[in-house]
Amino acid sequence: MQINSGARLHVTNASAARLVSVINNDGTILVQNSTVAYDRPVTISGRYISDPSTNTFGSNVTVTVSGTLEGGAGDLFDFRKSLFIQSTNRLGFNLASSDVLFSGGGNHTNSITGSDFGTNAFYAAANFGYGRLAITNTADHIFFTSGDLSSSHGLYAQFVDLLGSSNNVANLHAPTGINVYYMLSEHDPRNAYLFDQTYTLNGGGLLLPAVPEPSVIATVLVTALVWRRKRRT
Repeated sequence: MQINSGARLHVTNASAARLVSVINNDGTILVQNSTVAYDRPVTISGRYISDPSTNTFGSNVTVTVSGTLEGGAGDLFDFRKSLFIQSTNRLGFNLASSDVLFSGGGNHTNSITGSDFGTNAFYAAANFGYGRLAITNTADHIFFTSGDLSSSHGLYAQFVDLLGSSNNVANLHAPTGINVYYMLSEHDPRNAYLFDQTYTLNGGGLLLPAVPEPSVIATVLVTALVWRRKRRT
């Protein structure tokens, strides 16, 4: 399926939509209030917008230099294989409040293009960060690599969900030395199981806490309230 520039694929109010063709998106895919699955590779050079929905990708997803993934609180992006982010469109790309899940078991590659600003601030917005980075079981391993030629990339994820055990840090790999940042537990209690400690990832990168800016803290509080409501219901 080829979605040309200026064209749009709109999925709305679908409970179990499934696309079985290879997809090349130069236009816009808009998924609203739906659950949708993609069986074969998806290449995104335009926009992919979730509002809010569950998006499951059964094969590799490539976001090219101009492409975006866009979601908010309540959006789930479930990658059963790998996610290759090559995008430099930092103003359009936005998963800073969304759930990014690697599932299905096996090895997953997540190439990234976010900048590494260190631990003095939390840079998820406008920096290709995630709201939640998660695995579904101990058979899932994520390998972080660079999405371009630069070696100074970092990934900021508000909540790093490793099934509640710091032992599962071993499931994160950074063979090129990429650092993954999570939010201090005083600002996101879901990270308390990591004890605000720094961990060495397989391959040489680090998993370490970062201090959020005041504007980010406000966003975290809203996200935490939504999360608690979901837990109660």
